[in-house]
Amino acid sequence: MMHVLLDCLREKRATVLRYVAITLTLWAIGLVIPYISGQYIDSLVKGIDLHGISFFVAIIAVVNLVQLLCQYFRSLVTVRLNSVIAHSISIEIFRKIFTSRYKTYSNIDSAYYVNQIYRDTGAVTGFLSANIINLFLQFATV
Repeated sequence: MMHVLLDCLREKRATVLRYVAITLTLWAIGLVIPYISGQYIDSLVKGIDLHGISFFVAIIAVVNLVQLLCQYFRSLVTVRLNSVIAHSISIEIFRKIFTSRYKTYSNIDSAYYVNQIYRDTGAVTGFLSANIINLFLQFATV
């Protein structure tokens, strides 16, 4: 089953790289926001004028807008990757069922099998999208 996943990820390499790039961008924005906020607070303590306040507010607004857009695009890419991975895994499972002996599966309801397959592929894709990217981020922070 792992070869199906790896083949799917190789086939969708551009989408995976896009997902990693967006996630790393979000990670970097998460680091920048406290820095900008700290600079803003330091400027307020030093006695900044109204022009300086509006400058920091504009920067924070732009950074937050970029963050929202990145989160939206990451969600789109995540849904696409999850659906492609789930479809590939499901097709491989059905292929194995159809090529196996009929007696193995004849005594259990087919609706149960279909439900179990979709539930399991959903769990696998959810695990991958939640944990694999965290592996990349852990390497990036080191």
